[in-house]
Amino acid sequence: MAETTITEQLSNKLDKLLEVCATKDQIDHISDQLSIIEDSVENLRGLVNINTDEIKVIKPNVDHLLSRVDCLENAIIDLKCRSMRDNIIIHGITEKSLSENCHAIAQEFLADKLEITDKVIAIERAHRLGAPRVSSADATTQPRPRPLIMKLHLYQDKLLILSKMKKLKGTMFFISEQFPQEIVRKRRLLQPVLKQAKEEGKTVRLVKDRLYIDGLLYKPRNSMDTS
Repeated sequence: MAETTITEQLSNKLDKLLEVCATKDQIDHISDQLSIIEDSVENLRGLVNINTDEIKVIKPNVDHLLSRVDCLENAIIDLKCRSMRDNIIIHGITEKSLSENCHAIAQEFLADKLEITDKVIAIERAHRLGAPRVSSADATTQPRPRPLIMKLHLYQDKLLILSKMKKLKGTMFFISEQFPQEIVRKRRLLQPVLKQAKEEGKTVRLVKDRLYIDGLLYKPRNSMDTS
């Protein structure tokens, strides 16, 4: 009986010793893995430092290129505005046919609706904007007529036409200047502010994409410049 007890004790101690040895092997394995991970982290830190230095060198060049792109985009918009400077768009004139004489229609509109009869407005070109619009399937409603755009020979004539806009109040017609889409979007965003300022009795003036209220340039809160 005593021999059995000693044998069991030795067996238990041996098992614990084996467990310790197994645990030590696991710890060694984990330590090796940690060393590998630490080496990888150090390598990554080195790469990050290299990339950070490269970014510091590249960033000024990128900023310069972005600035150049902005300048070029603004220059393109300015060129578009200049090319449209003498254009007037007439809205609401019924389309008679695809072969209609837009030049004659524009002249008739200026004489009859704006009452410009004391001089002949020199129109270089006149045509409808966009593709022809198709009637609805049930033919109960007619498509809205396409705007008619005319390019004037003299800028002074454009100013004369714009000065006659009040004569169209209460009619189905209205006239507008032509601007690039970039400017149109900005003007559309300014319309609610313009309307509110008018309701408050303030003097408003919208020049391209800049709104002046009582002589002061309006600047949106989320931007220092509308351009």
